[in-house]
Amino acid sequence: MLAQSKAKGISIADYNDKNFESVRPELQSTSHDIAVHTKKVDVASSSQVDAWIDEVVKQFGGIDGTVNAAGVTQRFGLRNKPNILGETNKMWDRTLGTNLAGVFYCTRAQVKGMMDLPREPRSIVNVASIASLMHGGDCFSYGVSKVGVAYLSTSVAQDVLSHNIRVNTVSHGVTKTPMISQSFGPDAAGQMDTQGFGLIQSEDVAKAIIWFLSSKSSQVAGVNLPVGPGTP
Repeated sequence: MLAQSKAKGISIADYNDKNFESVRPELQSTSHDIAVHTKKVDVASSSQVDAWIDEVVKQFGGIDGTVNAAGVTQRFGLRNKPNILGETNKMWDRTLGTNLAGVFYCTRAQVKGMMDLPREPRSIVNVASIASLMHGGDCFSYGVSKVGVAYLSTSVAQDVLSHNIRVNTVSHGVTKTPMISQSFGPDAAGQMDTQGFGLIQSEDVAKAIIWFLSSKSSQVAGVNLPVGPGTP
């Protein structure tokens, strides 16, 4: 969708770099002139994140907008209660290291990169989830990380708004992606229908992100936007 919105350049950073070769021609088929930059990055490493943002600024000459959608998930409703006893130190450290620390490192590096550029309207969008708004009795590290992302985004929005940088959050409902079976098992769609939550498509989330990145939301900052049926 960014390519369709006539973005001049896109940088994609991910620890899983298997799809890098396929995504480049896909983006360029949508917009022939778009510059595509890819880099393998572990967002739990602040030094790797800083190096990535430095590289982006050097290649493109600036940063207009960013999306931080790093995340690892947990399995919901599949443990014996009390669920807290099944939450290991390893789960906690890995989930918060990626989902919360990773978004913090990215946001900090992006703000720094933007501050070093001429003052112009810029936007940062951090992706949380419905877990930032609705709290259940399971998947504690995942939920805490998403609540943390929402708090971080709202706080940074207040901190940098005077520098013409907007920060917002998208908190999506259960989304149809390859990761969904990891979280809810093979009958994820059936579970969501039973509980009154419909599955949403990744395109639904992307539309909200694109809006936050665009000038159409120029007066919106510090918002945690729920996307999807069943979200508050």
